[in-house]
Amino acid sequence: MKKIIAILISVLFLAGAAVSTSLFAGAVNNESFPFSDVPSDAWFREAVEYVREKGLMAGVASDRFDPNGNMNRAMIVTVLYRLEGEPKASGKCPFADLTQDWYRDAVAWAYDNSIVAGTSKTTFSPSNPLTREQIAAIFYRFIKFYKGGDVSRVSDISEYPDGGSVSDWATEAVGWAVAEGLIAGVKTGSVNYLKPRGNATRAQVATIMMRFVEKQETEPEPEEPSPSIGGVLLDSAPFYCDFMTENEKDDARCAIESAAGIASPAAESTDGAAIVVTVDPMLARMSYTLTEKDGKLILALPSPFNADHAAEILRCEFSKKEAFSFRSGFKSEGTFVLTPVSEAAGNIEFYGETDKNPLSYRTGEDVTFRISLLRGGRLVSAPRFVWQYDVDGGYSGIGDESGYSGQIVLTFSGNTEPGTGKLLVRAASKKGYPLSALGETRFEGSVFFDFGDIAPAVAEPDDFDEFWQANLASLDKVTPEILETCAVPTGCERDGWDVYSLKIRSSGDPACVNVTVPHGAEPNSLGIRADFQGYGVGSAGFSYDTNNICLSVNSHSIENNREDAYYSEMSAILDEFGFDAGSREECYFRDMLMRDVQSIRFAMSYFADLWDGVNVSVAGGSMGGFQSVAVAALCPAVSSVSTGITWMCDIGGDRAGRMTGWRPGYSEANSYYDTCYFAARVKCHVEMAGGLGDGVSVPSGLAAAYNAMKCEKSVSFTQNAYHGGNGGPNSRTYRIVGDAVPQEERMTILDTGVALPDPPSDDDRPLTDEEKAIKATTDQLKKARYTRVTRGNSDTLFISDFEAMIYSALTEQYGLDPGCTVSADPDCFAAFVDEYRNTAQGGMILLMLDYTVTGKNGGHVDSVARFMVTKDPDAYSGN
Repeated sequence: MKKIIAILISVLFLAGAAVSTSLFAGAVNNESFPFSDVPSDAWFREAVEYVREKGLMAGVASDRFDPNGNMNRAMIVTVLYRLEGEPKASGKCPFADLTQDWYRDAVAWAYDNSIVAGTSKTTFSPSNPLTREQIAAIFYRFIKFYKGGDVSRVSDISEYPDGGSVSDWATEAVGWAVAEGLIAGVKTGSVNYLKPRGNATRAQVATIMMRFVEKQETEPEPEEPSPSIGGVLLDSAPFYCDFMTENEKDDARCAIESAAGIASPAAESTDGAAIVVTVDPMLARMSYTLTEKDGKLILALPSPFNADHAAEILRCEFSKKEAFSFRSGFKSEGTFVLTPVSEAAGNIEFYGETDKNPLSYRTGEDVTFRISLLRGGRLVSAPRFVWQYDVDGGYSGIGDESGYSGQIVLTFSGNTEPGTGKLLVRAASKKGYPLSALGETRFEGSVFFDFGDIAPAVAEPDDFDEFWQANLASLDKVTPEILETCAVPTGCERDGWDVYSLKIRSSGDPACVNVTVPHGAEPNSLGIRADFQGYGVGSAGFSYDTNNICLSVNSHSIENNREDAYYSEMSAILDEFGFDAGSREECYFRDMLMRDVQSIRFAMSYFADLWDGVNVSVAGGSMGGFQSVAVAALCPAVSSVSTGITWMCDIGGDRAGRMTGWRPGYSEANSYYDTCYFAARVKCHVEMAGGLGDGVSVPSGLAAAYNAMKCEKSVSFTQNAYHGGNGGPNSRTYRIVGDAVPQEERMTILDTGVALPDPPSDDDRPLTDEEKAIKATTDQLKKARYTRVTRGNSDTLFISDFEAMIYSALTEQYGLDPGCTVSADPDCFAAFVDEYRNTAQGGMILLMLDYTVTGKNGGHVDSVARFMVTKDPDAYSGN
C-alpha cells in the first residue's frame, strides 16, 4: 500500500517548473481524442486519455479539458467516487449549496466516509479551487478511512521554510506525505518549499489518478497469514464486554469481521474471550490502549461512556495490520474524537460524579467533580464548558474549560462550616456563551459537608407550640361536615369507585377536596391517604387506590374541577400568595394547614365504618411536602409521610450565609411556618427525597429538616436533579436511613487530560477590514460587562428593545458605522424570557444575549452582550 500511495501523491507535489515532455514519450496518438487544449506531446496527454477512457474525468466542454485549470472540490470527490464504482450514498449530508446533480451523490458519499467535510456546517462550496494541502488531506482521508491504508507515519515538516504555513487541519496529512517520501517540495533556487496553498491543476490530478489505478491493477495483493493473536491461530475471535449495549457489541463484532476477515462470536466471560473491551480509569480522557496479554487482545477505554467508540478503534487498529496477526507483547495506543454536541442525535444530558458519596464529605475536605456531556449515555463534545461553584457561606467561583473531550474535572476546597457546595455547568460556544440550542440542559448538583450537623440557622419561636395549639383548638370547635357536593367531571367517575367532589367546613374558608373510595370495601379495611398540592393555583386531581380512601386537597379554598378561565382569574388574585405575611395570624399558610388537617378529620369521621383506624398517610412535593410534614406534626393520627423537594425548610438560612432558593424570606411571622420546626414534632415514619441541584428547595434546607426529625426516617438525594425534574436517566441517587450518614472512602478521579486541539470553528475565518472594525467595537462593549435594565414583567420584554440598546451602544458610545444592523438570537432571547417569567418579583437575572452585527458592506461578526434585568413592577429604565 505504501508504494501505491507514493505514486498516488508524487505528481501532486511536482516542482513548480515545467515537467519534461519526454516523461510520456510513448503517449498514444488517438485521432478521436476530442480535447484541443491537450497537445499530443504534452507531458499529461497520456494521463488525460487514461482518465477519460476509464470514465474518471471528463472535459469542461466537448473539446476542452482545461489541463491548467484549477481542480475544484466537486471535481475531486466525483473522480474518487467514479473510481470506486459510484457506491451507494446516504444523500443526507447537511450542505445546502449542492446545486448540480453531477456531483451531489459524490459529495454525499465522500461526506459519509469522512473523506471531506464542509466549509461550514451547511456549505460545501463545490466550486472552490483546491490547494495542494487540501488535495493531500482528501487523499489522506481516502486512504485512511475508506481504503484502510496505513497512514501512521508522520514527519516533522518544520524543516521546510514554509512548513509553519500549513494549516493546522492539514498538518498531519502533509506530514504523512513527507514521511512516505511523497513530497519533495518546490525548489526555488537551492531551497525547497512545500507551497501548501498553491492550487492543484486538473492535469496533475489526472496523472495522480492514472498512476494510482495502474498500480492497483498491476501489483498483486500480498498473501495474508491466517489470523492469530499472540501467535495462536484463530478460526474465530470470541468477543467480551460487560458494559456495552447489545447494539454496541454488534457494531464492535462487525468491525472485527470487516477489518480482520474473521467472525467474532460472543463470549460469556473474559476467560473464554480472545478480544476483551474493558475500562481503565487511569487512562487519559479520549485515549485508549490495545494490548496483547496472555493470548488475548485487550482494548482499554477510559470510561464506559466511550463504549460506542470501540468499533471505530477496533476497525482502525486492525486495518493498520497487513493481517489480523498480533504478536506477543503487542501494544498500541491512541486517541479518538467525539461527535460534536451540535451534530449529535438523541437526548442530551449531563452526568456528574464526585470522588466520594456526595452526602459524606467532612468540613475541610476537598471535593472533586467529574462532569460528562452525554448523548444516549455516550460522550459528546462541546467547544467549552462554563461553570459556577457556590458554597454555603457565600463563596462563588466561575470559570470555563475546553469541552472537546466531553468531560471536565474540577476540584474545590471544602466548606469550613456544615453545609453544601453547589456546581452549575453548561455547554457553551467557543467564545464561552451557553448554547441556546440546548435550552436548560445543564449539570446542577451539590455535595454535603458534615450532613448530620446541618441544623436550622435560626432557633424556633419560644411559643411555637402554643401558637399552633391555639389554632387547633379553634379548629376543634368546627365540625368537619360537608357544606356542598359538587359535580364530578366526566371521565373521573370509574366503575368500582365512589367518587366525590366536596366542600368541607373548616375554621376559615372551606376545604375543597376530591375523594375516591373503593366501592364495596369491607368494613374497617381501608387506610386514608391525603395528597397535597405544590405551589400554584389549579384544581386538585383524583387518586385511585384499592387500599385507601384517597383525598386530593386543594391548597386554596377554591373550587375543584372548574374551567381553565376560572383558574386563570384565581391565579391573578392569588399571585405570589404567602410571600407577604403581615403577622403570623395573617400568614396565608395558616388557614391552608387548618384546611389540610380538617380534611383528614373529615375522612376519619365520615368514613369511620371503612377506615381501619390505624393508617393515615400524607404525601406531597414542594409546597405539598411542607404541608405533609406540618400536618403530620399537627395531626397525631398521621402514620406515615412521603415528601419530596420539601419547601419552606430553614427559611432563616440566609442568616447563616446559606443558599436560600425560592421561598418567602425570613421574618418573625414566617418563622412559625418553617418546615424544620414542624419536622421536630413528627412522630411517624417519614420518607424524604430531594434534588442535589434544586435551586428552589435547596439541599441544605432539606438536611436541616431531616436532622430535626427524631422519628423513624430516611432520605434520598438525586445528583443533578432540579425542582421537579432531573438531568437524565444517568443521574444517581444516594440514600440515608436514620442518622447513619455514609462515610465512604474516596475514589480516584484523574484529570490526566490529553493534549488535543480545539475543534475548528467558523469564528476562525479570516475577517475583512469591515469585520475587524466591527469586532473591535463589539469587544469594547463586551468588556463593559453589562447594561442594567429594569422591567416589570415578561410582557414588557421585547427583543427589539435589546437590539436597539446594543446598536446605540456600538454606534453612539463606541463609534461604529451607523450603517450597520444588529440582530439578536431569538432562541437565546426566548430561553431568557422563560427563565425571567419564573423569577420572583424583585429578583435579578443575567441575560447573555447572542447577537450578530452586519456591516453596510455585508461583513458580519457574532458577539454577546450582557444585561442585568431586574423584575421590578414599579420601575422601568433604559440603559
